Amino acid sequence: MPKKIASPVGRKVKEWRGKTPDAKVPDGVKLRILRRQKGLCAILKIAFGKHAKRLDHRIPLSQGGEHREKNLQWIIDDLHKIKTAHEAKERGKADRAAIKEARIGEPKAPIAQRPKPEKKPSKPSVVNRSPLFRAFMRQQEKSS
Repeated sequence: MPKKIASPVGRKVKEWRGKTPDAKVPDGVKLRILRRQKGLCAILKIAFGKHAKRLDHRIPLSQGGEHREKNLQWIIDDLHKIKTAHEAKERGKADRAAIKEARIGEPKAPIAQRPKPEKKPSKPSVVNRSPLFRAFMRQQEKSS
């Protein structure tokens, strides 16, 4: 059974806020966040146990999230990789739509002699079949 995280003791503290998006989060703040979550993964609500944990922004900085204590959470490292890949995919879709909308890089007229490349059939990603990914996606659907 994992050790319990001691509850906070003492005075109320102001919320920490990073001066820059890449400012280092102090250890005391990391501990407060872990205590707030009662030692559980913020998404799956399970104890970390042997799983490595990673500090994560609930709302990514790229989507307007702030580098501050209330926007940070501890999640399982493998889940963080999946979440980050999912966010990058969504960001890419949004970027492509914005580029198309702004008509940046309009394609040139097609050259008649150039053959069209054949599309390769896509294989399902191994990540998409992982139990952590499915749990993450269920959690995202609930929060939407």
